[in-house]
Amino acid sequence: MLTDLQIRKFTKLFTMYARDNSGLIGLADFERIAKKVEEFRGGKSDSSKIKDLSSKFSYFWIRLKDEIDKNRDNKVSLDEWLKYYETILNDPQRSIPG
Repeated sequence: MLTDLQIRKFTKLFTMYARDNSGLIGLADFERIAKKVEEFRGGKSDSSKIKDLSSKFSYFWIRLKDEIDKNRDNKVSLDEWLKYYETILNDPQRSIPG
């Protein structure tokens, strides 16, 4: 079982990804983050660096979704997110995709 502190921390991380207030995380959230990171670094929104970073975030999303998205709706809910991290933290043989 996750501690209260872990729940707060993982919920905060979830809300950082799910900026559209939908209560769900999807591929578009990861693409948005990649674009923002590269723009922050001074890149242009259509640069090859953004495309490369976006492909890395997409890969991370696919691996994460395969592990977390139990109902296969191509979105991750906060409940799925917290259950996933509870499983990972309780099983030393498993690792977080990335």
